[in-house]
Amino acid sequence: MNPFKNEFQRRESVMTTRAFFDKDQPDVYRYSLLKQWGEKREGVRVAAILFNPSKATESMLDLTVMNLLNRLTPDPVYYAVEILNMYPIMLTNWRDVNFEAEIPPEKLKLNLDYIEYTLNRKQTQHVIVGWGAEPGGVYYDSENNQNLVQIIKDANKPVLSFGCSKDKRKRWQPRHLRMDHLLEPLAPYPHL
Repeated sequence: MNPFKNEFQRRESVMTTRAFFDKDQPDVYRYSLLKQWGEKREGVRVAAILFNPSKATESMLDLTVMNLLNRLTPDPVYYAVEILNMYPIMLTNWRDVNFEAEIPPEKLKLNLDYIEYTLNRKQTQHVIVGWGAEPGGVYYDSENNQNLVQIIKDANKPVLSFGCSKDKRKRWQPRHLRMDHLLEPLAPYPHL
């Protein structure tokens, strides 16, 4: 018997995680990371489309995933987030990579097909765009990016991004997310 039973308030929480990795190169490509902490009937499932995965797996968090979860889990509106990426290659330093040249076209296509499936055929109700820190939060400089933007438009879901409470025109990557950044509708942007 616990002698402290009457001294504490007990709280418990369970978070379910599911990840989809490439069947041939599971340490190189991640297509999806789903985190669910609530019941389906009690909230909104959101897809967060970020730039590229770093180190997070089904059992390990990275800074981006941790910041995103810390921002979404206290909000009673959401019960799950499926983290998708513009590019599926798992890297911590993306600046040294030409994604379009180094990722095989079939991996890029598989990634876009899965994003389209997630936005249209699953219970996804909102989309968070978080792959850029430029005003508007959207890089639109390659065929892959243009295809992704078209998939998001065609899904016809509310599109959100994180904005700085001091300058609502800026959008931030969740890696740099702070609690004063607001989750709000994406400001009018010519491509979305």
